[in-house]
Amino acid sequence: LPNKGQLDTLKHGRPVNYLLLMTYQWEEGEQWATANVLLRLLQVAFHALAALVAGALLANQRRPWVSYGAVLIFLLYPFNGEPVLWRSALMNPLAALLSLLGVALLSHSSLRKQPAAATRQSNQQTRADRPLRGRLVTVGGVLLIALAMLTHQQAALAGLVVWVVAVGQRAMQAQKLPTGWWRGALWIVGGYALGSVLSRLCIYLFFGPAGRAALSTAWWDKVQFALTLNRLYLWSDYYPAWLTGGHLLLVAGVIAATGFYLLRRPWPGLLALLALVSLFVLPYAAVLVTAESWPAWRVTYLAPFLVIGAWLL
Repeated sequence: LPNKGQLDTLKHGRPVNYLLLMTYQWEEGEQWATANVLLRLLQVAFHALAALVAGALLANQRRPWVSYGAVLIFLLYPFNGEPVLWRSALMNPLAALLSLLGVALLSHSSLRKQPAAATRQSNQQTRADRPLRGRLVTVGGVLLIALAMLTHQQAALAGLVVWVVAVGQRAMQAQKLPTGWWRGALWIVGGYALGSVLSRLCIYLFFGPAGRAALSTAWWDKVQFALTLNRLYLWSDYYPAWLTGGHLLLVAGVIAATGFYLLRRPWPGLLALLALVSLFVLPYAAVLVTAESWPAWRVTYLAPFLVIGAWLL
C-alpha cells in the first residue's frame, strides 16, 4: 500500500516520483544497506549526465571546452547536495536529465545550422526516411519533457534554461539563428505545456486542493520570493567575500556589456539581454507560480545557470 510520502508526491502532480519512492522498499533492514549506496550513486550519475548534456547543448564548435568547463559550476556547486544526494531527491537529477535530453532532440535542427547544399544533395537518397524519423524524434523530445514535468516540475526546467542560454549565446556571437529555429521552440514549449497540464490533472482530478502546489495569486509576495532566491545564490551568508564579489561583478558586468552590444546590434543584443535577464526567473519558475515560498537549497538547484549564462554570454 502507498505510504503518506507517496500520496503526497501525487498531490504535488509528480506521478513518476510516486514510482521512484517505491525504491525505499529495496533498502528495508540492514541487509539492504548496499541498495541505499547504489541508489545514491545512481542519483549522482543522473546529475553528472545532466551536466554533460547541458555542456553538449551549449558547446561552441570553435571552443567546446569553454562550455563544458562552464557547466562544472552546476555539476560541482556545493549546495546542490540537498537536491542531488538526499534519497528522496532522486526526482531532481532525473527530471533535469529527462528535460535536457528532450530539448537536445527538439533543438537538433533549431540550434544548429542547416547542412550545406552539397551535403543535402549527397543525402537525397535518405530523404524518404527523414519525415518519419523526424516525427519520431519530435514526439520523443516532447514526451521526455512532459515526463520530466511529471517527475519534478522545478528540476524539469533545466532543459528550458539551457536552451535559453544557448539561444542567447548564438545571438551574442552575432550568428544568425538557423531557418526554422522557432519550430523547435514551439515544440519545446509544447512539451512543457503537456507536462504541466497532465501534472495539474493529477492534482485536481484525484486529490482536489493542491496544498503548496496550488497556483498562487500573491504576485508581490512572489516578486519578493524571487529576489530572496537570487540573493541566496548570488551572495549567500555562507559564501566567502571573494565569491560573492565575483558573482556580482560577473553578472553586472555582462549585463552592462550586453547593453552596450545592444546599441551596436539591436536585434541580437536584445535577444541576448532577454536571455540573461530571464535567468533571474526561469530557474525558479515552478515555485514562483505556486503557493510554495520556502527558500530551501533544493529550490536553487538550477541557480548556477545564471553564472554559467553570464560567463558564456
